[in-house]
Amino acid sequence: MRLLTEAGPGKMPYIALYRKYRPQRFEEVVGQPHIVRTLVNAVNSKRIAHAYLFAGPRGTGKTTMARLLAKALNCVNGPTPKPCGKCPPCVHIQEGTSLDVLEIDAASNRGIDEIRELRERVRFSPVEGRYRVYIVDEVHMLTTEAFNALLKTLEEPPQHVIFVLCTTEPHRVLPTILSRCIRFDFRPVPVDSIRKRVKEVAKAEGIEIEEAAVDSIARAAEGSVRDALSILEQLVAYSEGRITADLVREALGATDIGAIVEFADAMLDGDIPGALSVVARAFDSGRDPAQFLRDIASYLRDVLLFQTCDNAPDLVRTPRPWHPDLERHASAFDRGALVSALEILARAEQELRWNSQHRLVVELATLRLCSRGGEVTSTGSAPKPARTRSPKESPSSKEEDEEEPHPAERIRKILGKSTEAQAEGKQPKPQRPEEAPPQPSPKEEPRAGAGPPGELTVDFMADNWGRVVDALRKRKAPLMAVAVAPHLKPKELSDNTLVLQPETEFHLAQFREANASEEFASAVEEAFGRRLEIRVEAPEGATPLPSGGRLFEESQSQARKRRREPSEVVQEVLDLFGGEVVSNTSEGG
Repeated sequence: MRLLTEAGPGKMPYIALYRKYRPQRFEEVVGQPHIVRTLVNAVNSKRIAHAYLFAGPRGTGKTTMARLLAKALNCVNGPTPKPCGKCPPCVHIQEGTSLDVLEIDAASNRGIDEIRELRERVRFSPVEGRYRVYIVDEVHMLTTEAFNALLKTLEEPPQHVIFVLCTTEPHRVLPTILSRCIRFDFRPVPVDSIRKRVKEVAKAEGIEIEEAAVDSIARAAEGSVRDALSILEQLVAYSEGRITADLVREALGATDIGAIVEFADAMLDGDIPGALSVVARAFDSGRDPAQFLRDIASYLRDVLLFQTCDNAPDLVRTPRPWHPDLERHASAFDRGALVSALEILARAEQELRWNSQHRLVVELATLRLCSRGGEVTSTGSAPKPARTRSPKESPSSKEEDEEEPHPAERIRKILGKSTEAQAEGKQPKPQRPEEAPPQPSPKEEPRAGAGPPGELTVDFMADNWGRVVDALRKRKAPLMAVAVAPHLKPKELSDNTLVLQPETEFHLAQFREANASEEFASAVEEAFGRRLEIRVEAPEGATPLPSGGRLFEESQSQARKRRREPSEVVQEVLDLFGGEVVSNTSEGG
């Protein structure tokens, strides 16, 4: 491994690990073989472009690759993909003092004046090498005017000038700039590659570190080699000797994997006190609430991968010693419950951003996760059990648990319901107290369709149709499609076709006018994980829908008819006192 050295009088100052062990040759670059191969071939064949765009996450080697390209082009033995590292151009580029390699921070030099100055500089010839290489870091931070000022120079620069633009957000770069560059997309570095790199640096520095600690560092880096070496450097200062996995978790504020497994067991058993105990220990030890939720979500995501993927051990983030627990939970958890649990955790993490009561947010999420032993519904809470009535018990029985409410109290309740319905823009349906809908008996069996999403049935889709409505809103579907969606009911599922039935002919006309079959198909796929063709049938026993003026006239007629009918409150008073409606002032009588 080649090290970065800095000349200077006396003792050499301390250099951060990610700088000290920055790759000095193409073959030392970690995790970007597709880019290394392309650039090496370009240097060998002397096919050097005038502008490159290096795009990718932080710490993946964009600036390092730009420097290596500059060394390969300006080495006295070059252009060569294997620069000597000893000649003056190589040494100066390596030390960051070369006059032919200029690094510009676009975040602090983002205006049109700085770009005009750059345009003046490109006319000067190289000092000691063949090319002048301009590395513009965070190029997406340039203003639109600065981008436009750079266009002509970028398109036809002098023969001795090469531009390398680096960015973490390529979508913010103007298309006219993108079209003038050869683009390379840097990928997040795989965990195994980061793990290997951390071991190499630790060995070179004489750092004693556990294998489990190396694994934790590699996973915490999230694809960034620079972040991994920065974490290692932080742990060297934090520890007083051997670096262990516990020290890594303590320094990074991560949750102990054993506590996460305990939390998952409590979810599975519906053990709310046990799950809250894990939450309490996490808060008492100073864990970050958002990090705690992310750790739980990461583990449940690994459980889901074990359920669905054959190569799950290579995809999960949980350390291998804990894979037996992943297999155990994968065989015990319902897939739909896992998906709902991940949605609950994601919503809770978002809520932490604006809710100052972090502990309450986490505890409420825990209660939802543990509802009914982990069988979480799509809304994140278990359904409330309905009050049941014995088959021998009649509505008018004098032995009921509750006494008959006073007539005034009944009117007050109806007035409250009416006010709520009007606030929601809905007209309450008249319903007399003695006509209350029958309650299901305690022995009523659950429907066969209420199974997991893996066994997709019409009943399950009907019970969870709200998912489709939410998906339509998220997809920003046409307003009419979103409005009619709650009034459609899954009727039949055969092969790859889903038959929907609207409540009325009016809703059928709305669906046809919206012309949103594709939007519904995409929403159904997002909600239930299966692509289906959507077909709508007319409601059973419905009369043909009138068109044009007849539809408006009939709607007006129905509205007048509803106004003539007594409201629920008036009907209640009439029933109580035996009265009748003499006139209706809303009709102008």
